Amino acid sequence: MIHTRTNITAFTSRPGSCSSRFAFSPSSPSPADGSAFPPRWAATAESNASSVPSSQTARPAKAVALTTGHGLELALAAVSVLVALGGFYIAYVFYCEKPGTAAALAERNRRAYDLVKNKYWVDEFYNASLITPLLMFTRGVLELIFERGVVDGSGKAAGATTRGMAWLTRKQISGNIRSYAGWLAIGAAAVIAVMVFGNSLWGHL
Repeated sequence: MIHTRTNITAFTSRPGSCSSRFAFSPSSPSPADGSAFPPRWAATAESNASSVPSSQTARPAKAVALTTGHGLELALAAVSVLVALGGFYIAYVFYCEKPGTAAALAERNRRAYDLVKNKYWVDEFYNASLITPLLMFTRGVLELIFERGVVDGSGKAAGATTRGMAWLTRKQISGNIRSYAGWLAIGAAAVIAVMVFGNSLWGHL
């Protein structure tokens, strides 16, 4: 078997690339199986190839996904346009070319016609299942108990308290100087009594 000796110096402008890891020395014999690289160099090449960033390999997949999504959007748009054109054509036939066709179909399919005419009774079901219970709750519970009882009741109680305090205060404002002097004396005596006997009374309590 002939052993060839090769001296290959691989260089590249980008450090850390796969080609910069291979250097064949003159003393290195070629592999016995005739392959281009020895097994240890092949393993190094595989490890270098696996170290390629995943973002570079994911870019083609993203491009394919974007292309597929764009094609799907165009297909759905085309289907919607075809459905609209078909509806226009059917309406033209029923109401322009053959005006009695729609009435005849409605008479032959009364249940289906009533179902479509009443919009599948969605509004009736919505009113019976949601709107009516909410109205009953708001008018029977929130309005009668909360609004009239709590809100209006608290406002009326505050107004009655203010009127009562104003009535008591109005009785004291008579315009009589003697009355003012008497109330002033009573207030001063009360303040003096609190200042003198308040601490001892508070200590007994």
